[in-house]
Amino acid sequence: MITAVHSNTIEEKRKELLHIAQNCGFNAAETLLCSEELDEMIIKFQQQRGVNKPRQEKMAPTW
Repeated sequence: MITAVHSNTIEEKRKELLHIAQNCGFNAAETLLCSEELDEMIIKFQQQRGVNKPRQEKMAPTW
């Protein structure tokens, strides 16, 4: 199942991020890069599941 595979991959990246942050610090370049990679993975996963559909603009009241 694709969802389970992606979830496991995301979980592994999350663990990697925590490990890097603990060893290098939260502001280290390695930590920030890993965090960005994790963000991209999550966004792709959500898009595939239809979670991140573009929001419709709200119309201003006409009164």
